[in-house]
Amino acid sequence: MFSIGISDSTTAIDTLNAIANYNAEYYDLQGKRLNEPQKGISIMKRGGKTMKVIIK
Repeated sequence: MFSIGISDSTTAIDTLNAIANYNAEYYDLQGKRLNEPQKGISIMKRGGKTMKVIIK
């Protein structure tokens, strides 16, 4: 069930729950595994998903 409450007051997001990267694997564009994400384009593999990420 999903419900929405509407009121006259303004609200904001206090905290954001992000997916932890502790089980993510990072690779450079040559396929070499990285210990941690590095600046630039990397390949991130988490669970069954693999995607390119840009880290500034």
